[in-house]
Amino acid sequence: MMIVSRTDSKGRIEFINKDFLKISGFAKEELIGQPHNIIRHPDMPPEAFKDMWDDLKKGLPWSGYVKNRVKNGDHYWVYANAMPIMDGNQVNGFISIRSKPSRDSVKEVDRIYSGIREGKLKNCVINHGRVEDHSMKGNILRRFARISCKMTVMVTILCLMTSFVGGTGIYLTQQIKDSLQTVYEDRTVAAGQLSAISRMMYVSAFDLNLISVGQSDPKLLTDDIEKNLSEIDKVWAVYLANQLRPEEKKLADQFSVEKSAFLNG
Repeated sequence: MMIVSRTDSKGRIEFINKDFLKISGFAKEELIGQPHNIIRHPDMPPEAFKDMWDDLKKGLPWSGYVKNRVKNGDHYWVYANAMPIMDGNQVNGFISIRSKPSRDSVKEVDRIYSGIREGKLKNCVINHGRVEDHSMKGNILRRFARISCKMTVMVTILCLMTSFVGGTGIYLTQQIKDSLQTVYEDRTVAAGQLSAISRMMYVSAFDLNLISVGQSDPKLLTDDIEKNLSEIDKVWAVYLANQLRPEEKKLADQFSVEKSAFLNG
Protein backbone atom coordinates (compact mmCIF):
# COMPACT_ATOMS: atom_id res chain seq x y z
CA MET A 1 0.00 0.00 0.00
CA MET A 2 1.29 3.43 -0.98
CA ILE A 3 -0.71 6.42 0.25
CA VAL A 4 -0.29 9.59 -1.81
CA SER A 5 -1.73 13.06 -1.40
CA ARG A 6 -1.02 16.58 -2.62
CA THR A 7 -1.98 19.86 -1.00
CA ASP A 8 -1.77 23.51 -1.95
CA SER A 9 0.55 25.94 -0.16
CA LYS A 10 -2.05 26.35 2.61
CA GLY A 11 -2.23 22.62 3.28
CA ARG A 12 -5.62 22.08 1.60
CA ILE A 13 -6.03 18.71 -0.11
CA GLU A 14 -5.95 18.82 -3.92
CA PHE A 15 -5.32 15.17 -4.78
CA ILE A 16 -5.58 11.76 -3.08
CA ASN A 17 -5.03 8.27 -4.48
CA LYS A 18 -7.18 5.16 -4.02
CA ASP A 19 -5.10 3.82 -1.14
CA PHE A 20 -5.65 7.08 0.74
CA LEU A 21 -9.42 6.81 0.28
CA LYS A 22 -9.50 3.16 1.25
CA ILE A 23 -7.61 3.50 4.52
CA SER A 24 -9.05 6.85 5.65
CA GLY A 25 -12.71 5.85 5.43
CA PHE A 26 -13.64 9.23 3.96
CA ALA A 27 -15.30 9.85 0.62
CA LYS A 28 -13.35 11.83 -1.96
CA GLU A 29 -15.83 14.70 -1.71
CA GLU A 30 -15.21 14.90 2.04
CA LEU A 31 -11.47 15.35 1.57
CA ILE A 32 -10.82 17.50 -1.50
CA GLY A 33 -10.49 21.14 -0.46
CA GLN A 34 -10.23 20.29 3.22
CA PRO A 35 -7.12 20.97 5.34
CA HIS A 36 -4.90 17.92 5.55
CA ASN A 37 -5.23 17.92 9.33
CA ILE A 38 -8.72 16.44 8.87
CA ILE A 39 -6.96 13.09 9.40
CA ARG A 40 -4.75 14.29 12.25
CA HIS A 41 -4.93 12.02 15.28
CA PRO A 42 -5.04 13.69 18.73
CA ASP A 43 -2.34 11.32 20.00
CA MET A 44 0.24 12.98 17.76
CA PRO A 45 2.45 15.43 19.69
CA PRO A 46 2.10 18.99 18.33
CA GLU A 47 5.91 19.17 18.22
CA ALA A 48 5.95 16.65 15.36
CA PHE A 49 3.74 18.75 13.10
CA LYS A 50 5.54 21.96 14.00
CA ASP A 51 8.82 20.29 13.03
CA MET A 52 7.30 19.06 9.77
CA TRP A 53 5.83 22.40 8.72
CA ASP A 54 8.97 24.30 9.73
CA ASP A 55 10.95 22.13 7.31
CA LEU A 56 8.42 22.11 4.48
CA LYS A 57 7.91 25.88 4.52
CA LYS A 58 11.68 26.29 4.25
CA GLY A 59 11.66 24.15 1.11
CA LEU A 60 13.09 21.11 2.89
CA PRO A 61 11.79 17.51 2.74
CA TRP A 62 10.56 15.84 5.92
CA SER A 63 10.33 12.17 6.88
CA GLY A 64 8.85 10.73 10.04
CA TYR A 65 6.26 8.51 11.70
CA VAL A 66 2.68 9.75 11.81
CA LYS A 67 -0.45 8.40 13.47
CA ASN A 68 -3.54 9.27 11.40
CA ARG A 69 -7.22 9.28 12.24
CA VAL A 70 -9.80 7.17 10.38
CA LYS A 71 -13.30 8.60 9.87
CA ASN A 72 -14.84 6.00 12.20
CA GLY A 73 -12.46 6.96 15.02
CA ASP A 74 -9.92 4.21 14.40
CA HIS A 75 -6.32 4.97 13.47
CA TYR A 76 -3.38 3.82 11.34
CA TRP A 77 0.35 4.49 11.37
CA VAL A 78 2.44 5.54 8.38
CA TYR A 79 6.02 6.45 7.64
CA ALA A 80 5.57 9.72 5.78
CA ASN A 81 7.88 11.28 3.21
CA ALA A 82 6.69 14.81 2.57
CA MET A 83 8.28 17.34 0.25
CA PRO A 84 7.51 20.83 -1.01
CA ILE A 85 6.52 21.50 -4.61
CA MET A 86 8.73 24.38 -5.68
CA ASP A 87 8.04 27.06 -8.27
CA GLY A 88 11.40 28.74 -8.48
CA ASN A 89 12.15 29.79 -4.92
CA GLN A 90 8.46 29.75 -3.96
CA VAL A 91 6.75 26.84 -2.20
CA ASN A 92 3.69 26.11 -4.33
CA GLY A 93 2.29 23.10 -2.50
CA PHE A 94 3.23 19.82 -0.87
CA ILE A 95 3.21 16.15 -1.77
CA SER A 96 3.26 13.27 0.71
CA ILE A 97 4.02 9.61 0.04
CA ARG A 98 3.35 7.26 2.94
CA SER A 99 4.14 3.60 3.52
CA LYS A 100 3.34 1.06 6.22
CA PRO A 101 5.95 0.93 9.02
CA SER A 102 6.96 -2.21 10.91
CA ARG A 103 5.14 -3.17 14.12
CA ASP A 104 8.32 -2.83 16.16
CA SER A 105 8.88 0.70 14.85
CA VAL A 106 5.29 1.69 15.62
CA LYS A 107 5.54 0.31 19.14
CA GLU A 108 8.70 2.27 19.90
CA VAL A 109 7.54 5.50 18.25
CA ASP A 110 4.17 5.31 20.01
CA ARG A 111 5.96 5.01 23.35
CA ILE A 112 8.20 8.00 22.60
CA TYR A 113 5.40 10.19 21.21
CA SER A 114 3.27 9.43 24.28
CA GLY A 115 6.17 10.39 26.54
CA ILE A 116 6.67 13.68 24.69
CA ARG A 117 2.96 14.47 24.70
CA GLU A 118 2.61 13.73 28.42
CA GLY A 119 5.75 15.66 29.35
CA LYS A 120 7.59 12.57 30.61
CA LEU A 121 10.39 12.81 28.05
CA LYS A 122 11.38 16.43 28.54
CA ASN A 123 14.81 15.94 26.98
CA CYS A 124 13.45 14.44 23.76
CA VAL A 125 12.92 16.71 20.77
CA ILE A 126 11.77 16.05 17.21
CA ASN A 127 14.28 17.38 14.70
CA HIS A 128 13.73 16.88 10.95
CA GLY A 129 11.38 14.01 11.78
CA ARG A 130 13.88 12.24 14.02
CA VAL A 131 13.47 11.91 17.77
CA GLU A 132 16.63 13.08 19.54
CA ASP A 133 17.53 12.64 23.20
CA HIS A 134 19.04 15.94 24.34
CA SER A 135 19.82 14.74 27.85
CA MET A 136 23.49 14.70 28.85
CA LYS A 137 23.65 10.96 28.23
CA GLY A 138 22.00 11.33 24.83
CA ASN A 139 24.39 14.08 23.80
CA ILE A 140 27.37 12.00 24.90
CA LEU A 141 26.13 8.93 23.02
CA ARG A 142 25.67 10.96 19.83
CA ARG A 143 29.10 12.48 20.22
CA PHE A 144 30.68 9.08 20.82
CA ALA A 145 29.07 7.74 17.64
CA ARG A 146 30.30 10.70 15.60
CA ILE A 147 33.90 10.58 16.78
CA SER A 148 34.43 6.82 16.45
CA CYS A 149 35.39 7.10 12.77
CA LYS A 150 37.31 10.33 13.36
CA MET A 151 39.31 8.61 16.10
CA THR A 152 40.46 5.89 13.71
CA VAL A 153 41.58 8.45 11.13
CA MET A 154 43.39 10.54 13.71
CA VAL A 155 45.29 7.63 15.23
CA THR A 156 46.31 6.44 11.75
CA ILE A 157 47.69 9.88 10.95
CA LEU A 158 49.49 10.00 14.29
CA CYS A 159 51.11 6.63 13.57
CA LEU A 160 52.33 7.89 10.20
CA MET A 161 53.67 11.07 11.76
CA THR A 162 55.45 9.13 14.50
CA SER A 163 57.05 6.85 11.90
CA PHE A 164 58.39 9.91 10.08
CA VAL A 165 59.74 11.31 13.33
CA GLY A 166 61.35 8.02 14.36
CA GLY A 167 62.67 7.21 10.91
CA THR A 168 64.46 10.51 10.68
CA GLY A 169 66.69 9.47 13.54
CA ILE A 170 68.34 6.73 11.44
CA TYR A 171 69.62 9.34 9.05
CA LEU A 172 70.34 12.04 11.57
CA THR A 173 72.40 9.85 13.89
CA GLN A 174 74.97 9.71 11.09
CA GLN A 175 75.48 13.45 11.32
CA ILE A 176 78.35 15.03 13.15
CA LYS A 177 78.41 14.89 16.93
CA ASP A 178 77.52 18.57 17.34
CA SER A 179 74.07 18.03 15.83
CA LEU A 180 72.98 15.27 18.22
CA GLN A 181 71.41 17.77 20.61
CA THR A 182 69.30 19.13 17.75
CA VAL A 183 68.27 15.60 16.83
CA TYR A 184 67.05 15.03 20.35
CA GLU A 185 65.21 18.31 20.65
CA ASP A 186 63.58 18.23 17.22
CA ARG A 187 62.72 14.54 16.88
CA THR A 188 62.61 12.75 20.24
CA VAL A 189 60.64 15.52 21.91
CA ALA A 190 58.27 15.66 18.93
CA ALA A 191 57.70 11.91 19.14
CA GLY A 192 56.90 12.27 22.83
CA GLN A 193 54.37 14.99 22.08
CA LEU A 194 52.61 12.83 19.49
CA SER A 195 52.59 9.92 21.90
CA ALA A 196 51.00 12.09 24.60
CA ILE A 197 48.27 13.25 22.23
CA SER A 198 47.55 9.68 21.16
CA ARG A 199 47.33 8.54 24.78
CA MET A 200 44.92 11.33 25.73
CA MET A 201 42.73 10.56 22.71
CA TYR A 202 42.46 6.92 23.70
CA VAL A 203 41.66 7.84 27.30
CA SER A 204 38.87 10.17 26.14
CA ALA A 205 37.44 7.52 23.83
CA PHE A 206 37.55 4.96 26.64
CA ASP A 207 35.77 7.36 29.02
CA LEU A 208 33.07 7.98 26.42
CA ASN A 209 32.60 4.25 26.03
CA LEU A 210 32.19 3.81 29.80
CA ILE A 211 29.50 6.47 29.79
CA SER A 212 27.72 4.93 26.80
CA VAL A 213 27.35 1.59 28.58
CA GLY A 214 26.40 3.19 31.90
CA GLN A 215 29.40 1.93 33.86
CA SER A 216 30.51 5.20 35.41
CA ASP A 217 29.37 8.62 36.59
CA PRO A 218 28.84 10.76 33.44
CA LYS A 219 29.58 14.02 35.28
CA LEU A 220 32.99 12.89 36.54
CA LEU A 221 34.04 11.43 33.21
CA THR A 222 32.84 14.38 31.14
CA ASP A 223 34.96 16.67 33.34
CA ASP A 224 37.98 14.43 32.67
CA ILE A 225 37.21 14.39 28.95
CA GLU A 226 37.04 18.18 28.79
CA LYS A 227 40.40 18.43 30.56
CA ASN A 228 41.91 15.94 28.11
CA LEU A 229 40.59 17.82 25.10
CA SER A 230 42.00 21.07 26.43
CA GLU A 231 45.38 19.43 27.05
CA ILE A 232 45.41 17.91 23.55
CA ASP A 233 45.01 21.41 22.12
CA LYS A 234 47.94 22.73 24.18
CA VAL A 235 50.31 19.86 23.34
CA TRP A 236 49.43 20.12 19.66
CA ALA A 237 50.26 23.82 19.63
CA VAL A 238 53.68 23.02 21.13
CA TYR A 239 54.25 20.27 18.56
CA LEU A 240 53.53 22.64 15.68
CA ALA A 241 56.28 24.92 16.97
CA ASN A 242 58.83 22.22 16.06
CA GLN A 243 60.65 22.33 12.74
CA LEU A 244 58.59 19.96 10.61
CA ARG A 245 59.69 18.26 7.41
CA PRO A 246 57.36 18.59 4.37
CA GLU A 247 55.91 15.11 4.91
CA GLU A 248 55.19 15.86 8.56
CA LYS A 249 53.72 19.26 7.70
CA LYS A 250 51.28 17.68 5.25
CA LEU A 251 50.16 15.11 7.83
CA ALA A 252 50.02 17.78 10.53
CA ASP A 253 47.65 19.86 8.42
CA GLN A 254 45.43 16.82 7.89
CA PHE A 255 45.54 16.00 11.59
CA SER A 256 44.59 19.59 12.48
CA VAL A 257 41.39 19.23 10.47
CA GLU A 258 40.53 15.92 12.15
CA LYS A 259 41.46 17.26 15.59
CA SER A 260 39.18 20.24 15.15
CA ALA A 261 36.30 17.94 14.21
CA PHE A 262 37.09 15.72 17.20
CA LEU A 263 37.22 18.60 19.68
CA ASN A 264 33.96 20.03 18.34
CA GLY A 265 32.27 16.62 18.56
